[in-house]
Amino acid sequence: GRKKNGWREHQVFFRSAMFDSTGKLVSIGFPKFFNYNETSPAAKEDISRVVEAFKHDEPISAENKIDGTLIIRSVVAGKVIWRTRATFDGGRYNKPVEKIMNSQYPKLLDPTYEPNHSLLFEYISSDIDYSNVLVNKKNDLIFLDTVDHKNLRLSSREEKERVANLLGLNLVSTYPLEENSLGDLVKNIKWIEKSEGIVLRYANAQKLIKVKSKAYLELHRLKHKLDDKDMEQTIQEQGISSGEE
Repeated sequence: GRKKNGWREHQVFFRSAMFDSTGKLVSIGFPKFFNYNETSPAAKEDISRVVEAFKHDEPISAENKIDGTLIIRSVVAGKVIWRTRATFDGGRYNKPVEKIMNSQYPKLLDPTYEPNHSLLFEYISSDIDYSNVLVNKKNDLIFLDTVDHKNLRLSSREEKERVANLLGLNLVSTYPLEENSLGDLVKNIKWIEKSEGIVLRYANAQKLIKVKSKAYLELHRLKHKLDDKDMEQTIQEQGISSGEE
C-alpha cells in the first residue's frame, strides 16, 4: 500500500483493482477512503467536501462500519471468484466464505449474475482467529455495496436494498445521522459500542469518509497490547487495519 501522505485523487480506485491480461478491469473493491483526520492531499480534499456538505445541508448518509474482512465477489473469465484486497483467491478466507455462499447465498456462485459488477461484503466470524477486534455471534457475509466495472460507480442505498432483497443478503445497517456537523458527529460516536464506527457517504453516495469509535480503538489497543505511544499515534492517524478500510 501507499504511505498515508501519498494518495492522490486519481489513484484511490487502484487500491483494490484487478485487471486481466488485456487490461480490462475484472474485479475491484472500494476506492481508498480516508479517516476523518488524515492529512494526505486526497484526504484533506475529501474531508473539506464533507464539511461543506454538512454546512450546505447536502444529502449525507451514514452506515455502520463493520469490523471484519472485505470480500470482493467478481466474475473473471466466466468463473466466480471471491478475494480479499491482498489476494486473488481469498487466501485463508476462501473456504469459510465458500461455505457461507453455498449454504446461505448460492446465487452468488452463479457466474451469470452481475458479471460486470463486483459485489462487496464484510466477512464476520465467531472464530477469534478470523476476527479483528470484535468477535461476532455467527459467521456471515454482510453486504456492503456494488461497483460497476464500466464507470466505477457505487450503488445507492435503494439499489443495495433491491440486491439484498433479491439474494436474501444481510445488508449493512444505517446510522441515524442527526448531527449538523462533522465535529458533532465525531463527538457523538466516540464511545459507540459493538461497532468499529461509521462510514459517511456523500456526493450521491460516491464519496466516503470513515470515523472510528474511540471505544473500538481502546479495544484494539488492549487486544494488541499497544503501548501509550502507539495508542496515541493510532488515535491520531486512525490507521487501524480492517477489512473495509
